[in-house]
Amino acid sequence: MPKAVLDSTVLVSAFLSRTGVSRHLLQFVNQEDVGFYVSDQILVETQRVLNYERLRKRYPYYDEDIVSYLHLITSIAQVVNPVSPIEGVVRDPNDDMILVTNQGL
Repeated sequence: MPKAVLDSTVLVSAFLSRTGVSRHLLQFVNQEDVGFYVSDQILVETQRVLNYERLRKRYPYYDEDIVSYLHLITSIAQVVNPVSPIEGVVRDPNDDMILVTNQGL
């Protein structure tokens, strides 16, 4: 079975756009035989970004919408919590959490 780790950028984009590529990717991993994985770090980052004031001004949504969305993600994805942190492996330190999530698979 193929495995997928979707980062917070994809999850935020899927939340904000019902017709974008990120939304289609999220629907694909939910409907197909794909192992979908996230970590607590990815979920926290997604929630943090969705609370940016500039996003909330451009895309009006409620706190409850964020909570419901994160609940949906945790209901369709397997949440993995890797034991060993990884730092400095990739150019963007924010992407380290993706590698750590893959480590937990």
